[in-house]
Amino acid sequence: MPLSRLLAMCRRQWVVTCLGLLGVMLTAYVTLDREPVYFAQIDVIFLTPVSSQNPNALAVSANTLVATAGIIQREMDQARSDPRTSSPLISLYDQGIYSGERVRVPDTGGQWQHNFDRPVLDVQVTGSDPAAVEDRIHAIEAEIAQRLQRMQDEADVRPVNQITLKSSPPEPTVVAVTGSPVRALAAGMVLATTATILACAAVDRLRRQNRLVRDRVTAAVGA
Repeated sequence: MPLSRLLAMCRRQWVVTCLGLLGVMLTAYVTLDREPVYFAQIDVIFLTPVSSQNPNALAVSANTLVATAGIIQREMDQARSDPRTSSPLISLYDQGIYSGERVRVPDTGGQWQHNFDRPVLDVQVTGSDPAAVEDRIHAIEAEIAQRLQRMQDEADVRPVNQITLKSSPPEPTVVAVTGSPVRALAAGMVLATTATILACAAVDRLRRQNRLVRDRVTAAVGA
């Protein structure tokens, strides 16, 4: 449709156009006024006991450690099943979860099968307050340690043979994730403007059809 006809149509349907412009301004305000989302992540690594035969706890990645991490994950999740992602690198924020937490064993498998090959719990927290995010990730870290200790105590594992934990990084870094306000604003305004034009076109077509029907009825009555 030529620009002149498009502008003429919008002028004819000025009520719809005004409502659409209001929607565009509201979209701009909501986009630019959006608060940042705060995100923190740590890896809680399960380590084998250090001994003369195994002086480096990081050098061994036994299936027992992976299984133990999986048991603790299931206990904390209470059988909740999070949607699988195409990569273990996809974060809560990438999934659009701006207020939540996740504890999981990284799954490097493909679409058809799982592959848990690292004795690690990936802990992630998102929220609107950086202090609350940091406090929550520390609380989850402490809960993991408590559950592991209780599991080993109940199994009467001697302290020298007990699995230990190490966090990487030692202290979580809370970062503000804001995305790109300019891109978000541009996309929102394009969508709002397109919706306004489509609404104007729909109303204009409906009114023309109603006018045509009235003209036909008037002509039939006059005949």
